[in-house]
Amino acid sequence: LLIIFSGYDIFLGVLHFLFDAKIFLLPGVFATVLDFQHGSQALTILYFNLFMVPYTILITHLLYRYWAVHAPHKLEL
Repeated sequence: LLIIFSGYDIFLGVLHFLFDAKIFLLPGVFATVLDFQHGSQALTILYFNLFMVPYTILITHLLYRYWAVHAPHKLEL
């Protein structure tokens, strides 16, 4: 799992460099602007989808660990 995270973070770092994304964090607000020469709405959607993959993997892993501790009989091996 750690190898997947580190490899994917390198991939996201390259995308972040290529798309020159500007991230703004305010209380309760997360915004990103892509400053890309050939930018489009599809590239912005792709960037955000790729940005959310590590969070999805982490949430799935944490849910599995929770179920493994609290209800191991419900997990099929």
